[in-house]
Amino acid sequence: MESAKPKGNYRGKKKPQSGDQDVPEGTSGQTAGPPQGQQQKQQKSGQGGVGKYKQKQLLKQQQQQDLQQQTGEGTQILLPTTSNAPTPPSQPIEKSLAKVKLDFVRPKNYGVAGTPVKLEVNYLALNLDKLPAKAYHYDVDIQPAASRKWQRACFSGFRAEALPNRLIAYDGHKNAYTMQPMDQMDKVGVAVSLDNRERRFTVSVKLANVVDLRSLKGGNEHNQAPAKQCLEVVFGTASDRDPRLIRFKRSCYFAPPKRIDVGRNHELWYGLHQSLILGSKLFLNIDVAHKAFPSGVPVLDVVGDAAYFTQQGYRLRHPELPVMHVGSTVRNIMLPMELCQILPGQALNKKHPDECTAQIIKRAATDAPTRKRKIMELRDQISYSNCPIIKEFGIGVGKDFEVIDGRIIAPPLIEYKNRRTVLPEHGQWSADNEGFITSNQRELRWIILNLDSYDTCQSDVDTFGNNVFNESRKKGMQLEPFSMQNNYYEPRNTRMNMKQLETELENSLRYFKERQLDFVIVVIPGIGDHYSRLKQKAELVVGVLTSCVKGNTVKNTRSPLTVVNNILLKINGKTNGTNHVVQSPDPKIPLIKKRIMFVGADVTHPSPEQSTIPSVVGVVASFDRNGFRYKPHFQLQDPKKEMIHGLEAIMQAMLNNYKNKNNQQLPEMILYYRDGVSDGQFSQVLDIELNAINRAVAAMNPPSKINVTFVVVQKRHHTRFFPGPKCPKEGRNQNVPPGTIVDRYITTPKHFQFFLTSHRAVEGVAKPSKYTVLHDDEQWDPDRLQAITYALCHTYARCNRSVSYPAPTYYAHWVAARGKVYIQGRTLNMAELDRENSLLRIRPEIIEERSMFFI
Repeated sequence: MESAKPKGNYRGKKKPQSGDQDVPEGTSGQTAGPPQGQQQKQQKSGQGGVGKYKQKQLLKQQQQQDLQQQTGEGTQILLPTTSNAPTPPSQPIEKSLAKVKLDFVRPKNYGVAGTPVKLEVNYLALNLDKLPAKAYHYDVDIQPAASRKWQRACFSGFRAEALPNRLIAYDGHKNAYTMQPMDQMDKVGVAVSLDNRERRFTVSVKLANVVDLRSLKGGNEHNQAPAKQCLEVVFGTASDRDPRLIRFKRSCYFAPPKRIDVGRNHELWYGLHQSLILGSKLFLNIDVAHKAFPSGVPVLDVVGDAAYFTQQGYRLRHPELPVMHVGSTVRNIMLPMELCQILPGQALNKKHPDECTAQIIKRAATDAPTRKRKIMELRDQISYSNCPIIKEFGIGVGKDFEVIDGRIIAPPLIEYKNRRTVLPEHGQWSADNEGFITSNQRELRWIILNLDSYDTCQSDVDTFGNNVFNESRKKGMQLEPFSMQNNYYEPRNTRMNMKQLETELENSLRYFKERQLDFVIVVIPGIGDHYSRLKQKAELVVGVLTSCVKGNTVKNTRSPLTVVNNILLKINGKTNGTNHVVQSPDPKIPLIKKRIMFVGADVTHPSPEQSTIPSVVGVVASFDRNGFRYKPHFQLQDPKKEMIHGLEAIMQAMLNNYKNKNNQQLPEMILYYRDGVSDGQFSQVLDIELNAINRAVAAMNPPSKINVTFVVVQKRHHTRFFPGPKCPKEGRNQNVPPGTIVDRYITTPKHFQFFLTSHRAVEGVAKPSKYTVLHDDEQWDPDRLQAITYALCHTYARCNRSVSYPAPTYYAHWVAARGKVYIQGRTLNMAELDRENSLLRIRPEIIEERSMFFI
């Protein structure tokens, strides 16, 4: 029985005959990935008045207990039990029982392919010849608990009174380091004046450890972490000498001479990021840092009118305004707004307003020479060579960027229909005259749903729709011809509230599904929550394939065909087509010799202030021989938890899917690209996730030998490359060219690591991705692994450009972001996330039949 037709201006064909039964599904769109937060557990109820340090200690204990529960042992990390599907006892599990070692030794040789070039890197060499053999690490306890600003002031006063002739490196919280031992002290009273306030504290100092600094000169690598932490604190003291500097994490910021407005009462401050890097030796990585600070203004300049408030003893000028809750959250201190001022120079830990992002990116983007000049100017202001504590520790700091060896490797060939190939140039290629490798061979039925008809008129949609049809023919796609009569629908009322919008969307999508439409292009406004509401209804409730485009994009008159062709890339991928594949530039050396399942994995986290939002896992795995088509999986898990829960069951499902799509053949190899893992989590991610993969492999029937290569992809770093005198310069930003590889000197000699700049930066200085091979059954030759990694950066379905990291990693990010879209506007029971996951099931018409719906 056909459902009732939704109200609106629908111009549609008759219902197709029974033989035309391809069920539509779907999704697409421009979803922004959520920022990643710090690793921590959600604070449990009942810890009300516990201080921040105590909370962190409790969190560390809880994390260790969680890890022990996953591994089934004390402090030894072996086999986790996070899977929903235990390994059948009849299957061989010898591989999963092996203890994974972190110390994977790199191949004997480095990569040699490509054109050698000289580069500069924003690292300063450190001379450690005079570094002492040891340093003394002290635990500092300041009571009562206070912000780091107060803690620094307190410790400074303590040192001046109790240890006036001692140079001490202090991190502003719990750790202090000295060259010579000092007496332990307990509860020394200190009076501190700051911001027109005076407070009293007690300071206790106790010896925590004697740090072996010789490991940084090539000694025992296992002891390098404490020594590196010591010197991180030592270098942090360089900015303490200038009271104008505001320290935040690993950066220090300078107040700009003139306010740089970035919106929402925020202003942009520039600063210097610094961190120590262990490569063939120890380096100091320095870079420009940018952060939005709240502007120092009266509160009344920021807020508007509200309810009535009165206060005894003061005649309020604005009694209609609400009060402000100030100070500790456990104390009820209320003040009138007109008596409050936002102090300048506050580095907030929470995420800045979204409206500031575009302005920050615009202001921060500079060409390579300008960025280098800014870094050097900031370095001169810090003046490491004049820092007394750095001198005390006998460390010499280089003045110039390090000059290093790099290589520019060749891009892959891009193959299209009829084996026609295109060679990328400058990280991009033109495919105007090329047809997709494969596309749906029957005529696809489609429609444009206009949710932005107030601003996007029908004539614009008519031009857009005809462009979509005409360009699709050039690509070899089979779309039914477009007409406003048959392929256009707009609701009668576009100014609906969200509840009305949800009802309208569900009714329209159900009607489209009954009409057996293959996909829907949805025109959405530039503001509002239309995207998430649409995806929830289309993919979780109804089961219709959709692709979103903003109204302003439809009206684009400068490059309309470029926009249309990018939309067709997504639609062909969503409807099970293959846009293009990659081939080796050298026909004698094929890129893919075996059956490989490419896997990407990522976990996105809520921002620090979001306590009721879970982390979201995204995993994708390829199932075709060319590594273009992928099956996705998303799930919710505890906030800030980086290790993927239940990965064994996920990988079993991915392997079975590959087997079903490839004549019952399993892959010979898994190439697993893991995003979002820090250096300090390498051991943990191997022990939990690699073992989960191995158990999934062992559970396959029949048993198969599948080699696993585990690669961590890192983007959250400050390494930047600058072309040397004879190195080609890319574009107006004068970046290093796409394909630039660095795999020695600044990488750890004992590990298989490399940096790859695979893309052409549209704005600013290109950021290379860092790759660390933690485990390698395949024993890849460095040139081959680097070539296939670079090739995968050219398989991203949404554009004809090489992207900044491999497509499976990118897709994992989009899948996790789609999971975040699904929970937008929902109230979740954070104590029962397994149940919440069961309620967020993607319709089988989507996940099973149109697995690339997420691109």
